Amino acid sequence: MQYSEKKFSIESGMEKGRELPQWYLDEPSISVEDSFYLKAFIILGTSRINGMTVNHIPWDKILDYGLKFGLDSENIDSFLGIIMEMDRAFLKEISKKTASK
Repeated sequence: MQYSEKKFSIESGMEKGRELPQWYLDEPSISVEDSFYLKAFIILGTSRINGMTVNHIPWDKILDYGLKFGLDSENIDSFLGIIMEMDRAFLKEISKKTASK
C-alpha cells in the first residue's frame, strides 16, 4: 500500500528531476502471474457491498471472475484462496489505519 499511496508524488518528483527515495528504489517487481492476481483484486474490490465499514469481496464475485478468465476447476480453488487471502490482508490494514485515528 505504501507504494501506491505515494506514486503520484514519485511521478511528480521524477518529472522535476528529484532524487528518488530508497523505499521506491526497493519496490519489488511484479511477475506476470502476480500481476493477474493484483489486477483481479483491484477490479474485484469494486464489487464490495457498501456499508458502515469496508466489507469482504463476495466469494461468488471472485468465482465468477476466475471463470470468466478461463480458470479451470484445478486452478479456481487456488484463485479463490489467493484473492480471499489478499482481501483479508487488505481489510486488516484498513482496520489498523481506522483504529489508529
